[in-house]
Amino acid sequence: MIKSSLSVYPAALVLAGSVAVTGCASMGGGSNETRMWTKNEDSLAGKKEVYLGHVAVSFLTKDKGSAKSESPMFSSNNLSYAKATVVAKLSGVPESVMQQIADDARADLVAELEAKGFTVLNYSDLKKHEDWEDDTVASPYKPSGVGSFLRGEDSSTLTFAPTGMDLYAPGPRSLWHLSEVADDLDIPVISAKYTIHFAYFGSESDYTVDYATPTLDGEPIKTLSASVEMGQGISVTPYSGIAFAIDGGGTFSDSGSVELRDSVVVAGTYGTNEKTTSGSQKAANAFSAALGFFSGSSSKTEEFTIAANPEYYKAGAEMAIRTTNDKVFAKLKLD
Repeated sequence: MIKSSLSVYPAALVLAGSVAVTGCASMGGGSNETRMWTKNEDSLAGKKEVYLGHVAVSFLTKDKGSAKSESPMFSSNNLSYAKATVVAKLSGVPESVMQQIADDARADLVAELEAKGFTVLNYSDLKKHEDWEDDTVASPYKPSGVGSFLRGEDSSTLTFAPTGMDLYAPGPRSLWHLSEVADDLDIPVISAKYTIHFAYFGSESDYTVDYATPTLDGEPIKTLSASVEMGQGISVTPYSGIAFAIDGGGTFSDSGSVELRDSVVVAGTYGTNEKTTSGSQKAANAFSAALGFFSGSSSKTEEFTIAANPEYYKAGAEMAIRTTNDKVFAKLKLD
């Protein structure tokens, strides 16, 4: 574990912040109960043939966690706080490995469908339909520009389509054509999305009171503390799962979806943690600590990079995707 802390000592306040990084966090695995969002989960019952119309696998490469503790004295003259932040980045995973993960995600999805008795029809035939949308984006897709910002897309993600499949940018109507095609062919068209996270962030924020050590004014010293930890763990995040277009949509549509409400996590050390806090961030930390001596408020940010073993990362990501698919298909009502 890598751990750092900061402290400032104004007249009546002790402020502490800590940042910890662990090799393997204590997280739930695929066997745990996972909450799901479902809609029309019985709509595929009785169907024999399906198309797989779209698969998107997004890889998060940067994220952060933080914790903040504020003074319990709510007055305009007491704005004390402690804040700790961890910024984590992923490195060492080539795009070729991410492409393999996307390809294997499609293969696993097809295998799940076939195991449930479906015949997965030819994707190239689906693309020949007159309502097929040609407004695709290049794979891998990385959000950028004003449009991506307005859609709330994360610029630290790379999204891949499996080899040979089209990729559509995220958006509420980007896959609307799948509904039109499904309605015309009277064959369900399934789409799938998976977002792969590379780390776990846990935080706690509180304050303690040392009643045995009063200040000069008779009040006990209050200690504000904030801590956050980052552990290695590969997960498929909430909202990942499948959607199935049955008809053209509308209020009484039979189209549905099954998505994760909780992350599916594969815990384990798949690389090495490297402390990569920049010089400018170190200077900002030092300035905040010095200022905190007078203000009673301070913050600290530590930056780390997980240098991944690509084979380990691939194995963890694919295990999380398989577990996700198992949980998704377990929720379908096909009888």
